Amino acid sequence: MTREYNGSNLRIRRTLSKNSAYTRYKATYISGDLKICGILIEPKGAGPFPMVVLAHGYIDPKVYVSGQGFRREQDWLPRNGYGVLHVDYRNHACSDRDPRSDVNMRLGYAEDVINAALAIRDSDIGWIDGERIALLGRSMGGGVAYQALTIALLSVGLVTAATVVLVEITRMSTHLVLFEVVSAFGTVGLSTGITADVGTAGHLVLAVLMFVGRLGPITLVSALALRERQRLYHHPEGRPLIG
Repeated sequence: MTREYNGSNLRIRRTLSKNSAYTRYKATYISGDLKICGILIEPKGAGPFPMVVLAHGYIDPKVYVSGQGFRREQDWLPRNGYGVLHVDYRNHACSDRDPRSDVNMRLGYAEDVINAALAIRDSDIGWIDGERIALLGRSMGGGVAYQALTIALLSVGLVTAATVVLVEITRMSTHLVLFEVVSAFGTVGLSTGITADVGTAGHLVLAVLMFVGRLGPITLVSALALRERQRLYHHPEGRPLIG
């Protein structure tokens, strides 16, 4: 099934603290069917401010507290004119629980990060610049950021490649072909009426796009991430006695 990213409804819930450089808020936003918590930081001064989404490294969800990790960045960024949204992934702090987290591995975290950016873009909070958004990840968060970018770039790459191929095959106008390709990838059923004229090769391209779009890029990434790989080495292990 196609994965739709619906990051939205970024809301400030309460003020946590203030100093001379910035204000920290407790915030929530929507990611899929879940409500995700986070720390939203507003710099002092005249906005709107460019935003940075922070994807923290691994911390056991059982001991994790909201906003943990990236303490230096949470201070440095707003002092230098950047707004911050530190994401508390699903199953962390007050974020909703995802019963499929063991199956989804960390791809659910990538979904939360993508939706954080979309929620910022969609936000009506006056001091947020929804057109300037960056992503910063550390340790596991770096992997989460990489997965989020992979999912987005994979979709864009497939649409771009299919458009180029169909234009070369059919010699039709780029805007007509692009509309047809996006419609096929999104499996929305819309058409400019050129489908019948793209030929057998064009039909194959569109069929592959519809299959991938229906399956979902995140499913393909999951399949790649969960492949078994043969290790050619083993780390040494030991159980030292202490005390």
